[in-house]
Amino acid sequence: MTSGNNKDIYIQRMIEAGIDINDARFEMELMAEAAHDAAELESFVARRIQGEPCAYIVGYRDFFKERYKVTPDVLIPRSDTEILVETVLTALGLNELPVGKMADIPRMEAGESLAMLDLCTGSGCVGISLANEIVRRGIKVSSYLTDVSSEALEVASGNARTVGREPGCFVVEKQDVRIGGIEKIFDIITANPPYIDGPAMEELPADVRKEPSLALYGGADGLEYYRAIAANYCNNVTNGGILAVEHGFDQSEKVRRILSDAGFKDVDTIEDYGGNPRVTYGFKR
Repeated sequence: MTSGNNKDIYIQRMIEAGIDINDARFEMELMAEAAHDAAELESFVARRIQGEPCAYIVGYRDFFKERYKVTPDVLIPRSDTEILVETVLTALGLNELPVGKMADIPRMEAGESLAMLDLCTGSGCVGISLANEIVRRGIKVSSYLTDVSSEALEVASGNARTVGREPGCFVVEKQDVRIGGIEKIFDIITANPPYIDGPAMEELPADVRKEPSLALYGGADGLEYYRAIAANYCNNVTNGGILAVEHGFDQSEKVRRILSDAGFKDVDTIEDYGGNPRVTYGFKR
């Protein structure tokens, strides 16, 4: 058992290493819970001070209503990405208390069953959380989780088995969105693709640099994957279906233009919890 005094010492060491005080306190509790003994906790703190993200150290990250396994092979789920899940749930009429612009999202017909595709799935957190919530509402769903990384797909597959309410509804498939090639039609397509541009990659915090560059770098202007998704998956959205993507806080106008030019209608952007433009959606009409 680690004493409160030792925790305070560890927290102070983390703060001195440049970690925000609130993050240090929160992460200390996570690491203390995950450590089997004092020696392991000491090693956890040392790893954190060296810049390793806490989620990789403890091996999980909470997202939406679930706890997901994460490894250095996948992007760490972030709370702002939950907006992507909530956007689609609102479009389906399954978000009971949409606020702000979320309330203005056009509604689509959910029906008795839905087909969905989560591109650049990483840990699978978006596709699995969305499918779980749909299943909770009594709607059948078939969910495809795709990624170009075989290692990421192993993590997503494991999460689908352990976190998915209906593990059998998930299909995990390797796919490069820049090439496309899937022939199925989906009611919902979601993506949190790489969107960091070249200059910004050089300025990332040390702990973010520990995450896979394959999940971060979105090409010279950060928009490579949005152009590919709009071009390669436009015809995979059923009439009345939705495409929703996460993007950087300064990319919303350009992403809206990309979706509109691809023929999507009612294109608009939803802000994240910090008031930054974060998720852009469009409907196939």
